[in-house]
Amino acid sequence: MNLCTLIGICLLIVQGGFQTIDEQINMANDLRHMVAKAAHIPKMADLSYDPDLERQAKSITCEHHPTVALKIDNDIED
Repeated sequence: MNLCTLIGICLLIVQGGFQTIDEQINMANDLRHMVAKAAHIPKMADLSYDPDLERQAKSITCEHHPTVALKIDNDIED
């Protein structure tokens, strides 16, 4: 399992227990810091970039295009 996947799983598990966005952000930053420290990664930015994942994303093509336009209903009923 790659490091970014592990961080993502941890974030999904942890975010359910916090009620505010600020608490979620703080916990995400704390998790990233712990992972960086444990993996001896000097720059936090290195945790958020995965060159292999970037290459995979660039190679993905959409084979099925939408045939129906999405309708957004802005009417609000009281």
